[in-house]
Amino acid sequence: MIDTFLSYIQDFIEKPNDAFGGLPVCPFARPARLKKKLLFVLTNDFSPLHIVSLAHKWGLHAIHTDALVLLFSGSINWTDFETLCEAIQNDPACSALEVFAGHPDSPIVINGVFTRKDPVINLQFNRKDLLNKLRKSY
Repeated sequence: MIDTFLSYIQDFIEKPNDAFGGLPVCPFARPARLKKKLLFVLTNDFSPLHIVSLAHKWGLHAIHTDALVLLFSGSINWTDFETLCEAIQNDPACSALEVFAGHPDSPIVINGVFTRKDPVINLQFNRKDLLNKLRKSY
């Protein structure tokens, strides 16, 4: 599952895309991957309490990684997953984290590109302070 997701990152997320002015969908993905700054956790537990607990613990100690990526081996439809993601994003324990959701059925389109239609159901957690610093560098 991790290999599938890493291939997707390399083959799509990191590639220059005309829809984004020749920049990749996520310009931060490649440096984080190459520096081994992505922490992958496999789970089949979609309970908000479990997810928030993992994210909060990671956020408190995220000095050696840039992102926590939860890869789910279970199944959940897009509508329920989106509702779950919104609840997690609004949880006070995740207030310092930005959450991105990926799902094979994601309808999210930016500049005509399905940017979150990932091959594996996942949640990506990034520290807001680090993302803001990286965004200013572009």
